[in-house]
Amino acid sequence: MAVNLEVKGTLAKLLATEDIVVEHRAVETAQFDVDNRVLTLPIWDASNNVVDLLVAHEVGHALYTPNIDPDCNAPKQLLNITEDVRVEKLMKRKYMGIGKSFYRGYQELHKMDFFELDDIDTYNLADKINLHFKIGPFLGIKFTPQEEVIVNVVEKSETFEDAIAAAEALYTFCKQQQKQEGNNKGSQSIPEQGSFDLNDSSSDSDSDNNTSVPDASSSDDVESGSSGSPDDNWSDNSDVTVETQKNLGGNLEKITQKPHRENVYIQKPHIIPDEIIVRNEEISDYCEEFWDKIYAEPLDKTSYLNDIDQALLQYKKSSEKEVNYLVKEFECRKSADAYARAATSRTGVLDTTKLHTYKFNDDLFKKITTLPDGKNHGLLFLLDWSGSMHNCMGATIKQLLNLVWFCKKVNIPFRVYGFTNCYHVQEDEDNYRYHYRQSEDSLIHEPKRNEVWIDKSYRLLEFLSSEGNIKQFERQVRTFWRLATSMSRDIDCGYCDIPQRFHLSGTPLDTSLIVLHDIIPQFKKKYDLQKVQTIILTDGESEPLGYGQETENPRTLDRKIFKRQLRRSGVFLRDRKLGTTYELKEWRDGTGILIQYLQDSFPEVNFIGIRLTTNSDFTKMLRWHGLYLKNFEKWRKDKSVSLEIGNYTKHFFINTKDFGVDVEFDPPEEATKAQIRTAFKKSLNQSKFNRKILSEFVELVA
Repeated sequence: MAVNLEVKGTLAKLLATEDIVVEHRAVETAQFDVDNRVLTLPIWDASNNVVDLLVAHEVGHALYTPNIDPDCNAPKQLLNITEDVRVEKLMKRKYMGIGKSFYRGYQELHKMDFFELDDIDTYNLADKINLHFKIGPFLGIKFTPQEEVIVNVVEKSETFEDAIAAAEALYTFCKQQQKQEGNNKGSQSIPEQGSFDLNDSSSDSDSDNNTSVPDASSSDDVESGSSGSPDDNWSDNSDVTVETQKNLGGNLEKITQKPHRENVYIQKPHIIPDEIIVRNEEISDYCEEFWDKIYAEPLDKTSYLNDIDQALLQYKKSSEKEVNYLVKEFECRKSADAYARAATSRTGVLDTTKLHTYKFNDDLFKKITTLPDGKNHGLLFLLDWSGSMHNCMGATIKQLLNLVWFCKKVNIPFRVYGFTNCYHVQEDEDNYRYHYRQSEDSLIHEPKRNEVWIDKSYRLLEFLSSEGNIKQFERQVRTFWRLATSMSRDIDCGYCDIPQRFHLSGTPLDTSLIVLHDIIPQFKKKYDLQKVQTIILTDGESEPLGYGQETENPRTLDRKIFKRQLRRSGVFLRDRKLGTTYELKEWRDGTGILIQYLQDSFPEVNFIGIRLTTNSDFTKMLRWHGLYLKNFEKWRKDKSVSLEIGNYTKHFFINTKDFGVDVEFDPPEEATKAQIRTAFKKSLNQSKFNRKILSEFVELVA
């Protein structure tokens, strides 16, 4: 079974009892950056038991091994053995159940012969201790009384200094053992086990068993040239080798995956909202100035703009029923909910109107009903301002305006943002209609290495806002209506020229979801909101994210940040504040991952998706997610369906063919009864469809 790296990363954090940063990279051994608290783990191709063992082992070093150069008169590999024993003991003591992970992990490594065992009796004490504390339960290793002394010293180590002392004692013992074996080979005699004098390495004669710990600080305990400064001995080039440790390390390197590309860890940038938001006053001022230049003649302005404005007035009048329906639904739901949560309690004051019932009524006190404080609500609308929306833009803005007019009536703060990556253009002052050029001063965010890339052309167009008076709001709606309807194919409300910077663009939805991390807190703080509904209206997939990478000019050695498109695996979005990491896999799944990131960051916010789609696109989407027949039947019947896709709080899929279409009951004068019945039924069904969508929306808000 494949190992979930992010689950193992979470395990490492839990074991460390600290929000450390865990990175999975193509490295040979684990590393821990003490200063930055970053644990780097190899990508092991192993079972869950083995990976759990290795993660627990490395976390033990992160917790208990200090980041210092040890003053140790023993080789590094011997200190590694004693320190491994110490940290694994402390981990087992800290987490009572983790002993099973060590047991099962080492059992699997032993079965796979990772230690490459030979005749254990021929191993030196360092090898035997290494095996004893790792796979001892499967071997039953026996020690001489003198060896037991060293084993006890290693086992009882509690501090790093104890581990150093144990390593030095082990080194002294192994040197004496080597020296004795050399003498035995020269004399062709083998002494009885337990005849080493650990306090006097120069003695080759038999002596009484002495169980005192060897004095590793004496230079007489080792051969000439082996002692000296700690730096001399702090290396793997030792005359005492630990074959089992070497074999284990080599085999662990073999199961370390070395992917074609290194994992990349990126993070979201900090965006100042005022730098990326184009305010509605600025939009209206710019557009009106543009139209004044384009339509210099009054007749042109009347013929082009008047028809569009009249269509807006007509739609606003026709939508009053829908808006009033929304207000009524909202008030009813809000009142019912408040009533259900109302609390009735006694006041302690006698109710004189009940005194005459004292013989058969114990409840003679006045009561009071307390309604809980309502929560302040706010709505954020994120509108896809991309080229593909021209097929459904008219229907979309009609429904959107219904919701906005509803918010205005019930005094709910709101914002309507259109996301675009086309704002970098600037019209030619001499010829607004046809030519434009790139603006040189529109860079909004300095790109950084391993940070989500925000294009200089990216903006949030604040079309509508709850701020301002009625006159200002009507101006916003008029400008928004002119822009949207002029680029819509699904309604015919007239046409006017549009400034290039407000033309429909690409689909930087994922970038907008990153930016929301800075937009939502500002919106909540401004209106002191406890509950925010974020509604995302789109008709397709987002463009993939990009991130900053650094490159060096080989000639000038200058370093430059460039944009790397997110089109490969192994890229992780990390939030060190939350302690969460998200793998940005297939770009089509990226939006759902970013929605989950928002859900984790703002648990009090509802994220509602409204996906406008055709029959064919909806079918493809269902097949992509493995959901087809049952949902398609409901889609065909109701023209809309709610699915749990993309990590939204609620995700509506609505047929663009029927969304927001006005069907008036207006049969021709000479219509037959059948034609009148069909027209009436069609009008009734469409009204039910619109109200069904609006009703589900109000249910979430109320």
